This record gives sequence, C-alpha cells and structure tokens, in this order.
Amino acid sequence: IQPGFTNDQAHTACTFRTPDHPDDQPLPITVSDGRFTGSIPTESIVTCKFVNLADPAPKIDIEKATNGADADAAPGPAIPVGNTVNWTYVVTNTGNTTLNGISVLDDQGVSVSCPHDTLGHGESMTCTASGTAVPGQCANVGTVFAVDSHGTHIFDKDPSHYFGDEPGLDIEKATNTQDADHAPGPLVAPGSTVTWDYVVTNTSATFDIEDIAIIDETHISGGVVLNPPTSATVTCPSATLAAGTSMTCTARTATAVAGQYENVATVTGIADPGTSNTRVSASDPSHYFAVVGSIDIEKATNGDDADDPTGPRIRVGDPVHWTYVVTNTGNTTLDSWTVSDNRGVTVTCPSVPLVPGTPQTCSATGTARSGQYANIGTATAPNPLGGTPLTDTDPSHYIGVEPSLDLEKATNGDDADQAPGPYISVGGAVTWTYVVTNNGDTDLTELQVADNKVGAITCSDTTLLPGESVTCTTTGTAQAGQYTNLALAIAVDPFGNHVGDLDLSHYFGATPGIRVEKHTNGVDADSAPGPYVPVGGTVDWTYEVTNTGTDPLSGITLTDDDRGVTPDCGGQTTLAVGASMTCTASGIATVDQYENEATVAGTDGVTAVTDTDPSHYFGYVSEIHVEKATNGIDADSATGPQILVGDAVTWSYVVTNPGNVDIHHVSVTDDMNVTPVYQSGDTNGDGILQHGLQHGEAWTYTATGSAVEGQYKNLATADGRDSLENPVQATDPSHYFGVKPSIDIEKSTNGEQADTAPGPFVPVGNTVTWTYVVTNTGNTALDPVVVTDNQLPPGSITCPQTSLAVGDAMTCTASGLATVGQYTNIGTATGTPPGPLP
Repeated sequence: IQPGFTNDQAHTACTFRTPDHPDDQPLPITVSDGRFTGSIPTESIVTCKFVNLADPAPKIDIEKATNGADADAAPGPAIPVGNTVNWTYVVTNTGNTTLNGISVLDDQGVSVSCPHDTLGHGESMTCTASGTAVPGQCANVGTVFAVDSHGTHIFDKDPSHYFGDEPGLDIEKATNTQDADHAPGPLVAPGSTVTWDYVVTNTSATFDIEDIAIIDETHISGGVVLNPPTSATVTCPSATLAAGTSMTCTARTATAVAGQYENVATVTGIADPGTSNTRVSASDPSHYFAVVGSIDIEKATNGDDADDPTGPRIRVGDPVHWTYVVTNTGNTTLDSWTVSDNRGVTVTCPSVPLVPGTPQTCSATGTARSGQYANIGTATAPNPLGGTPLTDTDPSHYIGVEPSLDLEKATNGDDADQAPGPYISVGGAVTWTYVVTNNGDTDLTELQVADNKVGAITCSDTTLLPGESVTCTTTGTAQAGQYTNLALAIAVDPFGNHVGDLDLSHYFGATPGIRVEKHTNGVDADSAPGPYVPVGGTVDWTYEVTNTGTDPLSGITLTDDDRGVTPDCGGQTTLAVGASMTCTASGIATVDQYENEATVAGTDGVTAVTDTDPSHYFGYVSEIHVEKATNGIDADSATGPQILVGDAVTWSYVVTNPGNVDIHHVSVTDDMNVTPVYQSGDTNGDGILQHGLQHGEAWTYTATGSAVEGQYKNLATADGRDSLENPVQATDPSHYFGVKPSIDIEKSTNGEQADTAPGPFVPVGNTVTWTYVVTNTGNTALDPVVVTDNQLPPGSITCPQTSLAVGDAMTCTASGLATVGQYTNIGTATGTPPGPLP
C-alpha cells in the first residue's frame, strides 16, 4: 500500500480452482500490514484482486461571473444604473470524495439558487443570482460551503465587480492655459488679451449625450461683484458626445480689466434621448487678476518735507533723522520691497508685505555735515508681472551750520606741533604766541585762551566775526630736555554752545649726550654668556656710537678694556646731533667665559660726556672621549692580552667629556658586531654627559664575547651632540690575541714509526734507538719544551733545544738494549706558552 492510500478490505478477495472443482471458489485470506496471506490447496489456480483506495482529500472551487465577465478585479463591466445584473457561480468538486450539503452565499445579500446540493468527484454545477445595478463601483463575493463523506467541512471564495454607470458631463475651463479654479488666477496686464479654453467630457461609459451647450457667466469684474452676472455663449464643434469622449470648444477672448476677475462656464446636455431624457450639467470657474503696480515714497528730514533747499538748519555733528513713508498705490500686494538712500545712509524698514493703501514708515539716522546737504530716498519693489521693477524717488535737504575756532600756537616763532621743536639753551627766553581765528560761519563771543604750563594769557579782543583773528602772547624760561605745553582756545556760538580748539607746541632744552652699543658677533651680549664661539674662531665686535644729546660732539674716542682689542672708527671723531657711527674690532676666541667693555668719550666744547657698554662671549670646546679596555687592559695596539680561544672576553668603555660644554644624545657603538650596554656614570639621570673637573661625569659601558683565534681588533666609537647641537665623536681601538697552543710528537723505533705492535724485530741484547720529532703546531711559542718516555728514566732523552717557535720542530733521541718479547714505550712532549694566560 503506497503512502496516501488505504486498503479496501471489502473489495480485496481471492478465488481458486482445482482439477476436481473447475469453478471459482472463494479462498479465505487475511489482509494485514499491506499484505495478504492464505492457504492454497494442492493443484489449485488462485486469482486475487487487491484494491487500495486513495486517502480522502476534499476540495471545492467556485468561479463567479458578472453578466458573463469573470470580473475578479475592479471595475468590471459597466452596467447602466437600474439595469439587471446577472451573476453565475460555477461550483466544481476538485477533490477525491463526494461532497454533500453544498450551498452558495453572496456577501451583498444576493439570493443564490443552485440545481442540487451534492457533487461527485470532478462534477460541476452552475448556480445563479440576479439584481439591479446601483450607481458607482460595486463588488460582491461568492462563497461555497460543503461537507465530504467523512464529515470534513470545506469552502472557497471568488469576488466579482461591476460599475453602475450614470449619464454625466464634465467641463474644464482654462484662463490663458491655466486651470485657474481659485483666485487670483494668472496675473495679467490691464488691457491685455485674455483667452479661455473649454474641454467638455462625457463621463458615462454607456450613455451618449445630445443637445450640448455652454454658457459662460461673469460674476466678478474689476474686483466688483456683478448681480446679476453677464453671460456669453461658447461655440462647440458638436452638440453630441458619445460615451467616454471629449471635445474642445472654441476659445473665447476678452480684454483684461484691472483687478480681480471671475467667470463660470456651465455645460448642459440630454442623456438617453427618447427614453429617460435625463438632463445633465457641469460647471467650472476660472479667474485672472489684472495687476496695476505702483509705489510712492515721501521723505522728510527731522520731520520737515524738505523737497527743496535749504531745508532745516542743523548744527554740524548733531543727529539727523530721516523718515520714508512708502505707499502701495497699486492694486496688488508687493513683497520684497526695499528703500535705499543715494548718500550711503542705511535705511531700516518693517519686514511686512506692502498692502495696497496701507503706508509703511522706514527710518534712518545720520550726523549733520557742513553746508547744503541733499539726499534722495528710493522705494523699489519687484513688478508682479516681471520686467522693470516698480520705483519712486523723493529728495530731502538740510543745511549744516558749523561754528568753528582755530588755534595756532608757536614757540619762539616756530609752529612746533611735533617734538622736538626749536633747540633753546637751558635758561634762555621762550615766547609763545597764540593766533585764534573764527573759521566757521557764525559769530563767536567770550573768547578765552589758556595754557597748561604757563600763567595768564592776554588777548586784544574776545569777539570774533567769521574769518577774523586775534593774537595772544605769553613768555617763559627754557628748561632742560624736551618740553611740551598745550594751549586751549574756547568761545561761545549763537546757539549757546562752546566752540574750542587745542594746539601743542614744543622746544628742547639742549644738553650733550653720547651712547655706545657694543655687539659680539652681532649679538648685544650685555650679560654672560653671550654667543658661543668655538675656541680659535674669529670674534667680531661692532660699536655703534650715537650722539644722544642736543649739541654736536667732537674729539670722540673709543677704547676697549682688553688691550689686545683696538676699535677702528675709520678716523671719524665728530658726530652731529642724532648721528651715529659704527666702529669694528676682531680677535680670536679663547676658552671659557670672556668679557670686555667699550668706553666712548666726547665733548660739545664745554662738557665732556662718556658711556660704556660691556659684551660677552663663551669660548667653547666641544669634545667627547672614549677609553676602551679588553679584559681590563688598555690594549690600543696589538697584540694586546693573550686569551685562550673560546674564553670570555669583556670590553669596557669609559666615556668622558673633556670639553667645556655638556654633551647629550650619547651613544657607544663597536665595529665588530659587539653591542656595548650602558652600566653607570649618569649620576643625576638626566642623559647629559656633564663636563669639567669638578662636576664632570664618566659613563661606563660594557660588552662581552668569546675569544677567537689569532690577532683580534675592534674599534669603539662614542657619538653625541653638544649644547649647540654640533655632533662630536671619538674612537678608541682595542686588541687581544686568541691563543691556541698545540704540540705534536712523532716517535720512531730504529727508524720505524711503530705506532702499533709488533714494530721492528730486534735481536735481544742489541741496541734500540728511539727518535722523537717534536713540532709546535699552535699559534704561540712554547718554552720550555720537555720530552719524556714512560719506559726510560728521566734525563735519558737528549733534545737540541728547550723551546720551539710557532711551526718549528726538533728531533730528540734516546737508546737502550732490546729485551725479549713484545716491547712498548710511549713518548710524551710537553710545551708551555710564554707568559700568564687568563
């Protein structure tokens, strides 16, 4: 039995036949677990039928149609309102069981009739219902319900739609091509041509419309409501419109009237002629606004509408107040309007639209100027119709009245407004004159003149007409040095205001003076240390000598307290007032701090004057030193200490600063891939290698390695930077000799090298001669060299020498008598390298 099926035991059976019973006889069988079993008689023929039934899968489908259209989605068929609507519902049993209790319902209360309520597998039936079309979009859903033979309830749904069609018209009216249903509509110029277009549409899908006509009524013209409105007839290309079609009626034109305009187009027609004769209509308003753009400005100065000169009289320096009254004299609101003034005055206006007939006031302020003054206010706004902006101008005037007084003060006849003024001997007479002038445009009275450093001043007159002057005087005695006094003249104008002027005057009470400014290598090094100069380098001194007094100087001498320094002034010995000269000298820098002082002297013929100026430099020696040792030995030259090959080698590096400036960024390197490591010496941990005998530091570095054979040399390098960031460096070599002592002995018996038994055969009692060839195979001399034999008493072996240089050899000998049997003896050579080894 395959999945999804069940055995039908009622229809599963077997029969059999035998020779004795040729007719079919039932054979009892048992059906279990998808198989059947039974006992088959002898010589029988068995025939079986095995029946499986599919598992129940009930399913039903409904397909709903409206007036024959399967209108699952809107809008469906168009049906005139009031006409009959016929719905059909095709119900199909799409499952594998018989369905009972079938019923169809519609969600809009439609009564559905079906031919029967049972359907076998694969069978269909058509149910029906009907109704009357209602206006607009309509949708309803059919639902079928059923129960299969096993009691399972099932259902299915299907929607359907139709559109209830009614006769109707639509009109769309445009003014100058704009759909201006709402005011103001397009903006036009008065007197320009206005054109209207009318598009008429039959909005029905099923009804034709006849007797179509359009009337256009004017309700507002020039902003005035017309009652009753005026009307005009519009001509169309046809009086009939088929369902769903449109037409454009002939455009109508007119001349624009200033202000707001509104007219309403109405279309009428008859639908379903000869039957219902339904009258239909539609309306659409349209607008335009004929713009009159105009602006006005009225400007006033301190409240005076001074279109013509002279305008109000205002004292120079007093405030001026301008007002600008701006009025919209047109018929439409103006946005973004501005007011400007041709004299650079900043005008402030309210930030509001300029409504027709509602003035707005702008303002500006300034300070009155002298003489006749005129400025023009300009109001500007964008033209609502575009193009040239709207503008208006208005002038205004005032005259600036300027009382003025001028004072000119002189010292001994010199208009010495700036220092130093005339040079006057100390104690000499000084006369001050004060010329006061009325340089304004009005009379001045009650004139007074005062001075901040002198007493009463006498004037010949106290009233001045425009252009008049008066001279006042006073005297005094010259004082030493720069002298300044300030005079004030004051008077009263006709307005009761005070008018005044000030004027300085100067003189200089003459005294002699001299100054020297000394520089070392261009530096004004009055205090130590001054510039740093390498010892042995050139030092250049410059001496700037200046006459700081008020009299010429002569007999000028310049000396330096260092006798080895002789300033050169090019032979010049005089200086005018305020003049300077430059002298020079040079020398060679010496070590450590240096100071010398220049002295200058001169005279004005009466009084001698002098001045001194010190200068400094520091003669620096920038140096670093490294001392390298190998196993404690300062082995600057070969061979250095002898060290057995493979033994440890320790290098030490002592870095010092023998100069007179500190060294920083100290590093120590070694050229044979040896890495020195800092150990000690930086006593304050500041990373600076200090100099000097008292505070100097010695930094120790170490490195280690293993001795290699032969002569060895490596070079230590100490690097650093001095206080002036100059690099310094020092090196120190070191050596050692890697000692590898070695000795070789070759022994022969009767000339035969008998290293293995039996060796030569010698008759017992005969003489045996042994030779010992000893060679120094190492890299160092050996002394002493001793040869012994384990079978011979000491002193039995004779050698030609007791030492061997590197590579040298010698032959030693010994003899004895042969004894019976196998004989073995061993020669041993021993050598000692010279000197102690670590």
